[in-house]
Amino acid sequence: MFSVAGYISTAAEWISFDRKWSKLLFRNKVDYFHMKEFAPSTKQFAAWKKQEPRRGAFLQQLVEITRKHALHSFSVSLDMKLYNRANKYFELEEGDCSPLVICGGTCVEKVLGWRKDRARLEPIIFYFEEGEEGWGIFKTWMDKRGYPCESAPKLPNAKKPLNVPLTPLQAADFVAWETRKLYAETILVMIRKMRGSLEQLTTIPHDWGSFEMSDLRRFIMRNNISTRRVPERGGVPYGN
Repeated sequence: MFSVAGYISTAAEWISFDRKWSKLLFRNKVDYFHMKEFAPSTKQFAAWKKQEPRRGAFLQQLVEITRKHALHSFSVSLDMKLYNRANKYFELEEGDCSPLVICGGTCVEKVLGWRKDRARLEPIIFYFEEGEEGWGIFKTWMDKRGYPCESAPKLPNAKKPLNVPLTPLQAADFVAWETRKLYAETILVMIRKMRGSLEQLTTIPHDWGSFEMSDLRRFIMRNNISTRRVPERGGVPYGN
């Protein structure tokens, strides 16, 4: 599964969010929050292993900070088996339709729809994690549509001490991790038990979804992706 997720809020709220999030990290003697390290209790979270009360309380505080300052959360997930299947019959790669473009672009469209539905007039700047694979292609996709888009670091980097990380991207990492697990486990494997940390995140207004075949087909048509010449006999196995 490939997932893109994030939050929207005002500049003032993001400033308050950053201050509280950073203070919580400092109190817990960690430099940043990264689900890839937190979930298996590795690196700076190694000493937290099997300390479930401590881990649960920490996550709950992160969610409370996010709930207080974020207006809405967005997430789009894509089954890579579905993407690879579609790429056999449509020129997704040649048409610069990477998983980041499909999921990130759909998240952007969700955000713009959210703003329109609420008649909000503030301009929006979209920030994506620095170093994301396929960033150049995605940046071009955004620029062509006139959507202001920048990349920023999620985590501190000793080699770039002046490159201050954006803490909202750490909150986005939390959602992306959980929604990827949701669609990889709960929907695809039919495991119905909701993870406690995911259940907490659902208390924040959200618009989460995953691409079905029909969604991917509509995306392909909207972006005028050409059909690939397939030597096999028969029609294209592509539909609802």
